[in-house]
Amino acid sequence: MAFNNGVKATIILRHDTALNWREKNPILAEGEISAEIDTGLLKLGNGILPYNDLNYINEGISGSIYDVTESYDQYLVFDCGTATSLID
Repeated sequence: MAFNNGVKATIILRHDTALNWREKNPILAEGEISAEIDTGLLKLGNGILPYNDLNYINEGISGSIYDVTESYDQYLVFDCGTATSLID
């Protein structure tokens, strides 16, 4: 499967520093992805467990976490930069 006519978009994940995530320890919605902006690590919520009890989904993966796949003509980029959606 190849995408020949890509649409440029920025996906902004719920994000904050690792310390803030640990201190606030929210319950992520089912399927919600969180990003630690200082470590580049991601977690996937299940709607039940608080943040500190979830495993990282990209820990130990070598290479850039931004290259999601090489099987497509386009790359999906998670832009976890300076947006306004820090955790509450």
